[in-house]
Amino acid sequence: SDNLSNVVVYPNPVRPGYTGTVKITGLLDKANVKVTDISGNLVFEQIAAGGTIEWDTTAFGKYKVASGVYMIFITSDDATETKVSKVMIIR
Repeated sequence: SDNLSNVVVYPNPVRPGYTGTVKITGLLDKANVKVTDISGNLVFEQIAAGGTIEWDTTAFGKYKVASGVYMIFITSDDATETKVSKVMIIR
């Protein structure tokens, strides 16, 4: 797509027992995606190749993140488009 208006995060909320990944779709090529906890601590970052990226709900692949709301900050490679979304994780 040519903008970030179609970004969708699913499943949302992530319920106990869910073993899949959180998918973030509708991304631009080379979009920077950052996921933080509600306090602003970075737990995931990836540059998208366009389309969809998947987050395994771990903090940089080390441990599963705790229950809570996580903010998703998306910025286009030239920083002209931005989008903020959120996902709730229930463990």
